[in-house]
Amino acid sequence: MKFQTSIQSLLWLLLIVFSLMICGCADLESSDWRARRRAVRRLTDQKLLAKIALEDEHYWVNMAAVEELTDQALLAKVVIEKPHRDISSAAIEKLSKEELTKLSTEAEDPVVRIAAEVRLEENNWDEAFNKYSLKNVMTAIFVFDRPSTARPAIKRACERYIREGNESNIPELKNILRFHGDRSLAEVYLNCGQNDLSSEAKRWAKIHGFVISHTSGYGSRRVRWGSDKR
Repeated sequence: MKFQTSIQSLLWLLLIVFSLMICGCADLESSDWRARRRAVRRLTDQKLLAKIALEDEHYWVNMAAVEELTDQALLAKVVIEKPHRDISSAAIEKLSKEELTKLSTEAEDPVVRIAAEVRLEENNWDEAFNKYSLKNVMTAIFVFDRPSTARPAIKRACERYIREGNESNIPELKNILRFHGDRSLAEVYLNCGQNDLSSEAKRWAKIHGFVISHTSGYGSRRVRWGSDKR
């Protein structure tokens, strides 16, 4: 009788475990993102967590998966694929110094290399702007950091590119003001002597409710388009 009871208890335990596994799988397929997030919290399968971090359609499910990820190689994969700025930023923060070093030297994407170098403090954003293209550094800031924290370096880089006077940089300079600019940068553009940048500054001022006034003096004219060529 005791033997039968033990067998029955084992069968019940197996049934409960199996039921929980089925429920967990079902939750991952749920149309309710909250249910999927709860299911993710119970996962330990690192490959599955990485897949969810990259492929689930809901932000909070992606974030939950990154929070549960510990495998360094899989975290690096999330960083490399850059699914979303917050997801990528959360993943790179969990990388070891060894993994960051590998990314800084081996990653094919310069944006990932830049972010890894800055995390390792091999470069700061000013140094990154001197070493890499304006577009790649801005992408690295947007994906892995915050433009607000890098704003002084961004302004210095824009001033340098204005002084260099390379017209191929105008589209990216306009985008920087449009999406990450402030009043100070708009004034630099307005007074730099480049028509496209001046027009972009006027557009930015109108959108943000600023009135442009004309006063005597040089204002921001210390930064002039192409002045380094002269």
